Amino acid sequence: MMTYTTRANVQKILKITAAAIFWIAVWHVAAKIIDKAWVLPTPYRVLEVLFELVFQKSFWISIKNSVLNVFWGYIYGAIIGFVLAIIAH
Repeated sequence: MMTYTTRANVQKILKITAAAIFWIAVWHVAAKIIDKAWVLPTPYRVLEVLFELVFQKSFWISIKNSVLNVFWGYIYGAIIGFVLAIIAH
């Protein structure tokens, strides 16, 4: 017998899964209606290309550079915010 907590967790997971499936279906239908892959590719095509890119070194270099940009942007923003807070105080 499932406990209340476990049942609530299962229901939450089912709701999230159903929402994800719904929005992927909406995406797929919209892609088929537009019928221009360069505007809106299908979810299948996006996964297909993603699996091709995963094995390329340039993909991982781009990921690393993007993460570093976010990191340094956060650090610079925090420093500027800290300095401005001291000046304003």
